Amino acid sequence: MKVGVLQFFSWPKRRGDLATVFARALQRIETMDRTGYDAVWLAEHHFSDYSVCPSVHMMGTLAAARTTRLRIGTAVSLAALYHPPGEVPSHE
Repeated sequence: MKVGVLQFFSWPKRRGDLATVFARALQRIETMDRTGYDAVWLAEHHFSDYSVCPSVHMMGTLAAARTTRLRIGTAVSLAALYHPPGEVPSHE
């Protein structure tokens, strides 16, 4: 059996330092890697105090730099905010 965790970036009532929210989440991800979890799934959220993660791709990169064996996936990625592959945005 493989075990993974859906990681939220809780920021209750937007109180406290946002850097602390991300640092704590990254610490949890490092702990998952050390203790044998198989995967972490990151969820993109904007404009919410439930969870805040404006870029799962950047957060995934940070997590990958701090782990050695944990698989990292995107559980929620808001496709409307990204350009489709192969298309280059026009600057006209």
